Amino acid sequence: MISLKSAWLRNKTGKEMNHRYYVLISTILIVIVTIGLVLFIDYTASKPGEKNFVATPLPLYSPSITPYFNASQDTTQQVNLTLTSTCPSEIAIPVENLAVVGYTSKVSQNFNGSSSGWNTTLQETVFNYSFSLSKLVLQPSTSASATITIHLANNATIGSYSLEINLGKIIFLTPHEKNDVSYSASLTLVMIVTPSANLVSSLITGEYPSSPPPNLLNVNGNVTNTGEATAYDAGLHVIAYSATRTLEINVTVPLAYDETFNQDFGTGAVGGGLIGGSYSVTTLDSEQTVQIFLDIYHEGTVTNWTVTPVWTNSP
Repeated sequence: MISLKSAWLRNKTGKEMNHRYYVLISTILIVIVTIGLVLFIDYTASKPGEKNFVATPLPLYSPSITPYFNASQDTTQQVNLTLTSTCPSEIAIPVENLAVVGYTSKVSQNFNGSSSGWNTTLQETVFNYSFSLSKLVLQPSTSASATITIHLANNATIGSYSLEINLGKIIFLTPHEKNDVSYSASLTLVMIVTPSANLVSSLITGEYPSSPPPNLLNVNGNVTNTGEATAYDAGLHVIAYSATRTLEINVTVPLAYDETFNQDFGTGAVGGGLIGGSYSVTTLDSEQTVQIFLDIYHEGTVTNWTVTPVWTNSP
């Protein structure tokens, strides 16, 4: 009887020890798993480029661009964008697009970019653009530049436009440090659109041979400034060819009534200049019209020609 009781006690004690052993092992495993999860979360939170990474990336390049520029209707402007690397690795920056993000009818440099009654989808009615480079490659501590060419429509709405140049994510071309982060960026500048002059002509041109030469090309009609601004250095660019496509006349003359000009024979350049006449005009205000009647003496006989008004929007 005594031996059976002793056996029962020994069996009970063994089970209790096994239970304590299992509890201890389970507790140790839970602690290890918990520590592992904490370390993993901390590691992924500090790894650049991962989903959980929320820290502000270190700047790997610095931009330089004119913060604002003036432009007139129906003109072409160029803006220079320069990026300077602060990265120890070779990188490339895509230059993606140029977009209107705001508009105000006020002509001002101090435009904060908020939109005032402007639909940004109408960008193509204001200007079109092109980049000289679609990607800037930067060696460590060096600079690279791209030119943005902007051509404004002849009826572009007057006012100030807030523009954004959007740059793509950084491309690492050589091995980089673990703290380098690929990110995109945008640069803001203001385009101030002012009125432009616009010369429209209604002309009749005819060739009058003479024996002996020189012959005479006559231009008559009128030129009107239909733009909102004054036209400066206004004139007519006259190009004329013989039947064999020989250039006989290539001259720019002021807007003139009852005047005579001499084309230097055989050279295709202006010679002699103004010979005689009543008056000439080189500045036209908005809506002003000038009557044209001029003769151009030249060598040879011309059979086709173009007469084009030319001007500038500033003195």
